[in-house]
Amino acid sequence: HLCAGRHRDAAGGGAAGLTVASGAAQLGAKTLLVEKENQLGGDCLHYGCVPSKTLIRTATIYHAMKQAKKYGLPQCDVPPVDFRDIARRIQDVIGTIQKHDSVERFCGLGANVEFGNPNSRARLVISSANPSSVPPSASAMAIAASLPD
Repeated sequence: HLCAGRHRDAAGGGAAGLTVASGAAQLGAKTLLVEKENQLGGDCLHYGCVPSKTLIRTATIYHAMKQAKKYGLPQCDVPPVDFRDIARRIQDVIGTIQKHDSVERFCGLGANVEFGNPNSRARLVISSANPSSVPPSASAMAIAASLPD
């Protein structure tokens, strides 16, 4: 446990789980964030949404630069792309967002943070980017967890 305290409700450390933990903390719930990777943020931040949208935005800007004359601007000589520069930019964007998805922030909100497998005694909020990673009994657990006590 990276933060002190006893917590009952668990959520993954990806985009959905972080949103649930933040909202639950504001309502006074004791929440446990359990992330299988070594940092919070999940697939969206590290592999999917953020890197792909950053790449798309970069490509859009590059294309617009090459089309300057079409917009009444002076045509400029646009050199070829060095993908290493784009990869560094993607990592910079991820790093900027990662600061907001820090263990310290979520501990400060009242959540407990663990890396590894969830405690089987916690009520679970299943928030997985990969449906095949959800255990077969998770659907029943998720339904039971959503029912009032």
